[in-house]
Amino acid sequence: VRQAIATMPIPHSTGKASMTVSVGVAEVGGTEIAAGLLERADEALYAAKHAGRDRVYWHDGTGIAPANGRVE
Repeated sequence: VRQAIATMPIPHSTGKASMTVSVGVAEVGGTEIAAGLLERADEALYAAKHAGRDRVYWHDGTGIAPANGRVE
């Protein structure tokens, strides 16, 4: 989805614009409530933005890492 958004031209009155998206993903753990899940997804999102934007980061309940498995 991130790559599709980045390559999609957006018509604009002055030509074409482009956009990117950063995503934070969190894994649900056991009996976790929604507030905890949303908080971890938000932490992953801010890690993605801090790493340079246009990225996907994952929070597995113990730490945050790029979703593609490599450090960016």
